[in-house]
Amino acid sequence: MIKVHLILGFLGAGKTTFLKHVLKSPELKNDRILLVVNVYGQENYDARELGKDAVEITEITNGCLCCSYKNQFEEMLIKCAAREDIDRIFIEPCP
Repeated sequence: MIKVHLILGFLGAGKTTFLKHVLKSPELKNDRILLVVNVYGQENYDARELGKDAVEITEITNGCLCCSYKNQFEEMLIKCAAREDIDRIFIEPCP
């Protein structure tokens, strides 16, 4: 069973800092993690920062995950749910 975590908060609330801390926690040391990072612009600073923690990252840029990419996001989650090489999915949508 894949566990899905949705990380929400306003711009500057500390979502990326929180994720960096969580991804380094001993409790997740053996978990295989997929991180979905969404930003409005072309430059995805969060994905670059969080990529240092050696997790699989899917970037969604140039639009809102909930509005602009709703169908693609749904398809991606369905495909991920079928994968056996993921234990957890962390999703950080646009604020």
